[in-house]
This record gives sequence, C-alpha cells and structure tokens, in this order.
Amino acid sequence: MNVGEIIYIRVLAQEMSQKILVPVKIVERLIRESMDGIITTYVAQTPGGEQYELNSTEEMFKTLESARVELIEESTRNIDDIIKKASLFEQKYFNSTGVTQNEPQQEDVYVEENTTAP
Repeated sequence: MNVGEIIYIRVLAQEMSQKILVPVKIVERLIRESMDGIITTYVAQTPGGEQYELNSTEEMFKTLESARVELIEESTRNIDDIIKKASLFEQKYFNSTGVTQNEPQQEDVYVEENTTAP
C-alpha cells in the first residue's frame, strides 16, 4: 500500500449488526525494525477524520471491484450452506434423496395464489 491510497475496510457496524465497507485513506507507513525483523504497518484515516493503525486481521480491499467479488463469493457460500442444510433435513426427516439442483426450474418455485374474491 502507498501513502495517499484509498482502500476499503470491512467492519462491523454496531448499530446495524452487519458488516459494511468503509473507505479509508492511508496517511502513514510505519517501518519498525527489531531483533525479530522488519515490520511494516499503516495508519489509515477514516471518513470522520480519525486515524488508527490498521490491524493485519482486518478485511481490506484495494478496489471496490475486489470487495464485490469477495462479497458475492461469500454470499454464494452462505446460500450453498443453507441449501445443503435444507437437503440434510429433508433426508433425515422425510427419508428423501435430498437431490438439489443448481438452478431452480419455474415449476420448483411455489407461489401461493390469493384465492379470495375481492
């Protein structure tokens, strides 16, 4: 990373109980040399003007597109996990094969129609 560069950090928004992307600007590069070697860390500035040292465990993205790709992959993994659990429940409780398809067919989608007259 370079000083002046804008990157995106994924953080937990306390008030929303979900993760959000926040742009931060790299304002300082710190190089520390010790008996164990050289460690480079960075200080970032938040949109509110706060400065803090980046933690190496934070999810950081150089571009919004790279964040987008990761978020889509994560969402896909979560959806696949939900589908797998549903299939396991089906097998356990209904002695079914639990075969799932990658893409639902039109006849697979159940929509309850309103049968009451106005």
